[in-house]
Amino acid sequence: MTKRMTKAALLALCILALSVREGFTKPYFADSCVVVHNSVRQKHGAPQVTWDPELASRAQIWANKLSSGAVLPWEIHESSSDGENIAYLSSPTCKEAVEYWMDEKYDYHAKGYCLSPPDLPDSYLLHFTQVVWKATRRIGVGISGNWIVVRYSPAGNWAGQFGENVQC
Repeated sequence: MTKRMTKAALLALCILALSVREGFTKPYFADSCVVVHNSVRQKHGAPQVTWDPELASRAQIWANKLSSGAVLPWEIHESSSDGENIAYLSSPTCKEAVEYWMDEKYDYHAKGYCLSPPDLPDSYLLHFTQVVWKATRRIGVGISGNWIVVRYSPAGNWAGQFGENVQC
């Protein structure tokens, strides 16, 4: 490897290291993500969530992999026990992502699920339901490029539990 290639590789590693840490080391980032989640959760009768650095670390790793093109969003990964929402946005922020996922509530309501909760709703509504899932207590977020990944624990979207965990 030439000196120039070595320098380029080191620069790329430094940039990657900075992007890996950006999402979960800045307190205002974590605070803003928790605040936006709790704001919409309150409107749906769900308790507040708190920031979980371990979830954030796993979310950031997955966001980096998505951004690099190494994986596809629907691939199964090592943290499949976490709840997860993923979005590809022009300039991803927690606020923009949560608003994007919350738009699904209109379809959830239109399908009559507020009055008669399904055993398991259509899969395209599961982002909204994960955000407001009452049993969820912790979140962690990662952003890389245009990708934002939010991990939730305990995970939501359990068949047969929508009536007790999703309030319209």
